[in-house]
Amino acid sequence: MSGVKQTVVYSPSQFEQLCSENPGMAFMGYLGDKTEDEWDESTSRRYMNKLWESFAYIPIQLKQAEASLYLNSYYKVAESAGNIIGFNHTNPHKSNPAMRAMYGGGEGDILIKSEGKLQIADCNGRAAVMLLSHLISERPFSDYTLVIIGGLGATGRLILNAFADTAPKDILICDIQANDVFIDSLEAKMGFRPRYIDDIAKIPEIAGPAMFVNATRHADARKGISILSILERCDIKGNAALDLIMGSDESFGSLAMRTADGNEFAAWTNYLLTQLIEQAVPGLDHIGQEAFRKLALL
Repeated sequence: MSGVKQTVVYSPSQFEQLCSENPGMAFMGYLGDKTEDEWDESTSRRYMNKLWESFAYIPIQLKQAEASLYLNSYYKVAESAGNIIGFNHTNPHKSNPAMRAMYGGGEGDILIKSEGKLQIADCNGRAAVMLLSHLISERPFSDYTLVIIGGLGATGRLILNAFADTAPKDILICDIQANDVFIDSLEAKMGFRPRYIDDIAKIPEIAGPAMFVNATRHADARKGISILSILERCDIKGNAALDLIMGSDESFGSLAMRTADGNEFAAWTNYLLTQLIEQAVPGLDHIGQEAFRKLALL
């Protein structure tokens, strides 16, 4: 069943039945709240089911309002089924309360089995760090100011946590809702306190090289936000920008700085995910980074 267009699953019992009827397959659930058109454009339809014959990546529709009712059940199904290796969580289910309560309190977008037990992992944050490192390859992060819009949402927090070991010179977080507890935790890890503002109009001129990340991935959260208008004010060669939206209508082709979009971010994220899958399922052929990126960005 790998390589085919996987049917969207709508309940834990449906997921359990699908996996029990295919004992020779390894399964990972992809939890999200999407329309059918959005599922058609998702990685579960475009490339994640073209990787291995014995692996299936199953789209699971779960509305945010129903998450508290069903997430525990999905996780328990995976715990009892030997051929379910975990879940990828897209918005709005990243770092959800059920995941954190059941598996140790950390933040992440992935649950993956290790020695038969589900554990929280982060691919989003690590992917952003890797992609930005690729864009600014000539200089270290310590030379840069990181400006992250939507930095206190689920994806933004993963990105900021991933920078803890390779801290930029300065961090400016822009988000409509403050989160002093999270910023306190960053200060403890990084040795300096990131700056916080609540409006993109307040983003100041940045002295020296800068990295810009727009982590406001959903259309509702992006109303009135133009990453291009911000970048045009800071269009300096050597700067870098990452916009997480998939298929953004904005074109960065006229900018001098190096840029990447949501499609590239998803490709780097899912490449890291393939490494976790290979560790969880012995015997899968290794997929190299360049081969994966060619498949993902076709």
